[in-house]
Amino acid sequence: MPTDPRSLQDAIFRSVHFSCIATDPKGVIQIFNVGAERMLGYAAAEVLNKLTPADLHDGPELIARANALSLEFGTPIAPGFDAVVFRASRGIEDVYELTKVRKDGSRFPAVVSVTALRDGRDAIIGFLLISNDNTVQKQLEADRLKLDLRLRDEQFYTRSLIESNVDALMTTDPRGIIIDVNKQMATLSACTRDELIGAPFKNHFTDPARAEAGIQLALSNKRVVNYDLVARARHGKTTEVSCNATTFYDRNKMLQGVFVAARDVTERSRAENKFRILIESLPDALIIVNGSGEIVLVNSQTERMFGYARSELLGQNVEIVVPERARDRHSGHRGGYFGDPKVRAMGTSAGGLYARRKDATEFPVEISLSPLEADGERLVSAVIREIPGHRRS
Repeated sequence: MPTDPRSLQDAIFRSVHFSCIATDPKGVIQIFNVGAERMLGYAAAEVLNKLTPADLHDGPELIARANALSLEFGTPIAPGFDAVVFRASRGIEDVYELTKVRKDGSRFPAVVSVTALRDGRDAIIGFLLISNDNTVQKQLEADRLKLDLRLRDEQFYTRSLIESNVDALMTTDPRGIIIDVNKQMATLSACTRDELIGAPFKNHFTDPARAEAGIQLALSNKRVVNYDLVARARHGKTTEVSCNATTFYDRNKMLQGVFVAARDVTERSRAENKFRILIESLPDALIIVNGSGEIVLVNSQTERMFGYARSELLGQNVEIVVPERARDRHSGHRGGYFGDPKVRAMGTSAGGLYARRKDATEFPVEISLSPLEADGERLVSAVIREIPGHRRS
């Protein structure tokens, strides 16, 4: 059964959620529903035949609206009721937002729809203004704006951190395709950011297969530390880099790709090379051990003196080159030395100290111990010189 239009009209006018105000052609209020009373704080008797809707609007805003309409239509419009209904009086649909003023002087944003009421001969007999309080929507918009500003600030802060990093930074998707870089990576590769994004990570290194393997290693292990690569710039320049990589995820813990930080280690490599040249040029054997007694570095003279390949010594306990009969005692001496490390010479008297080769032969040696510290770890270097002319089998 169709709804009776009159019943629908009565329901609207009785609604507490909408302000319904009807005026005569001059703007004097003739109808002021319960929603208008609740929204504006006036009783109907206080406004009927006394006020116009312009009296319920913010004055400066009405002046601004009148000026804007005057420019738009090329005719002077007074900043009062005419400014409220000008569009509607010309048959133009008009919905706008203005600040309304309550009886107690408080203000609130409202969305106003204005319609001209006409008789059967199309003559205007009044105006209908339907309004709703827009405070909640405005607050939501303000909160959204604050959130947008905060997100932009956070994005700017994050980007600033990325761009200020001394390392070349990249992110790739799980396929190894670059999705973001910082300016250091652009400098390292001599490519623009736009040229790098969308390109395979491996294309920017001298060994593409090793570069791709590094990404796959990060994906399988979730992180990679000190992975050495050689970056190649567009013009052919190469740079030794040490890469640290980790996987990253979205808020739903879904894998997004790999974050890679590549540090230029050219100077470090040069220093390490000089150090290698220095220790390899020593006429004596050199063994460096850590606090657990594990051998961490040897030179080629050590290989020749003891008959072991370098790979056979690295990671082994230093007692491997100590005669079996002295190993337990040596382990205790080693612990004591690490407790009070200082430069010390041992075995200076003939036959006083022996070492053991891979073939189990023993020979007398002189040893000079020196404490070292690298990356916060205490180490000890032992320079070993064979005393010729005496050997035990």
